[in-house]
Order: sequence, then structure tokens, then C-alpha cells
Amino acid sequence: MLHEATEELHNPDPGRFTRRSMRDAEEIIRIAAKDFLHTPGLSIEKRYMYTDLFDLLNLVSSLMYEGTKGIGRLVLVDPDNESVDFLAKFAEPVPIRKPRWVRKVLQMASTGVVIIADSEHIYGLGSLKKSHDPSAQDAFTIDFLDHYHGELRCGPQVLIRSRYAVPSLPQEPFDKKTFIANYVRLFPQALQEDGLHLWELLQVQLRQEHGSMIVVAEDAASEAQRLHKQGTNLVPVQISEALLRSVSGIDGTILLDPKGLCHAIGVILDGDANEECTPSGPVRIFV
Repeated sequence: MLHEATEELHNPDPGRFTRRSMRDAEEIIRIAAKDFLHTPGLSIEKRYMYTDLFDLLNLVSSLMYEGTKGIGRLVLVDPDNESVDFLAKFAEPVPIRKPRWVRKVLQMASTGVVIIADSEHIYGLGSLKKSHDPSAQDAFTIDFLDHYHGELRCGPQVLIRSRYAVPSLPQEPFDKKTFIANYVRLFPQALQEDGLHLWELLQVQLRQEHGSMIVVAEDAASEAQRLHKQGTNLVPVQISEALLRSVSGIDGTILLDPKGLCHAIGVILDGDANEECTPSGPVRIFV
């Protein structure tokens, strides 16, 4: 954008014909995204080779493989980095400039297994060690989230998203401060830390590939007892992100109290509670 403005200022009568001479916002954003995707290569390689990663990776995400969408993870990193743990190393690296070959390799990337690559080649399948420090900025993750939809991250920080080759900056689905303020207003016995904990749990839910529902209720303990015929009651436990991922894998609602204690999972909220209800009953999706 600054380049466009500088060029315009060097013209005769600068600013007089900007509507016709300067690029539109969408084009400037796309150019900026393409330029930004050179950052990983400059950060991870000793000798950077120019590669148009933005267009290449968007093309890969658009390709189907035997009728399936490309969903997986690629890590841009120096393959000799000590934080790389190879599960399988290719005898001959796959050129990243060949999108159909890259898409085929992506099909092998599953949960816990990622593609190890730099800006020129794919070297194999593996993972980053848990001891890796994201603040070193020597590894970048590209998540292929859906058909023609992906994002670039450094550690947990999302840097850029792209959907149908249209780049955007990451934005929270709902405002964090407003959510926490509303939470402590609705549940006076809750602390700000409790609201923050639930907000973090919701971020986990948003990243999952399936739907799930959390209900927070002041009378969660008595509600769990009332609905015990159509759910699975727990000894109250502080719900963690790991536990949430586990229990949200089944149908039904997760019942919490305002302090984040989980009282029941898989609660079927379909019709009136009665003695004929069972935890395996049908689920109606409410939108």
C-alpha cells in the first residue's frame, strides 16, 4: 500500500486521478499475502530460494484426491533442525513446485503426523518435538483445514488465513473481553478466570472438525441428576482442553457449572426428560 502511495506521489498532480491509477484493496491484499509467504523461507533456510508459496499452497488445497478434500498439516522447517522428528524420510525429496504430487503426500498426513518441508522440497513425514520453542520462529505450520481453505501459523499464533485464494487476517469469532464480561455478569459467583477458562474451551471446540455443545448452568449438579437417564453423569471434575476433546467426541451436551466443573456428558436434550429416556437416544441439532 505504501509503495502504491509513493508511486502516486511521484506522478504529476498526485492524488488527482487515484481512482484510476491505484490498485484496488483486494489486489493490494493479495500482493501483500504473496509477499508475506516468503517470510517462512527467509526464516528457516540458510540459502533462500524464491518460491511462490501462496499460490502453490492454495492450488494444493484446491485439489481433490480420489474424491476427498485435502485436510492435513505441513511444517515449513529446516529438515536438519534438531526439533524435527522424522517418522519416514523420503529417499528423494518431493519438489514442492509439483502441486499434484504434494497433494498426494498430503493425503498421508493424519492426526499427529505432518509433512516436513522447506520452501523447495518435501522431505518426509514426522512431527515437531514437544520441546520445540515457537519463539525461535524457525518453524511455520500450514494447516489445510478444508477444500481451498488453510492458514499459516507460528506456534499457536495464526498469521494469515486463506479461503478460495482470498487472504485475510485472523479474527476471533467473538470478542474475548465482551464474552468474559458477559459471563461474570450472568454468573455472579464466577470469577474472570472462570470466564477465561470457558473462552479457551470454546476455542478448542471451534478448531474441531465436528460439532459439540456446552451448557453452563448454576444448577448443573441438580440438572445432571434430573437428566441422568439421558446422559452420563461424572464425579464433578474441572474440565480441561484434553478432556473436552475426548468427551465432545460423542453425541449430546456437556454440562458445566459456572466454575467450569463438568457434571455430565453426552446429555440428550431432545424432548422432555422421562423414565423412558436413555443416553443413546437421538439428538436434534439446534441452530
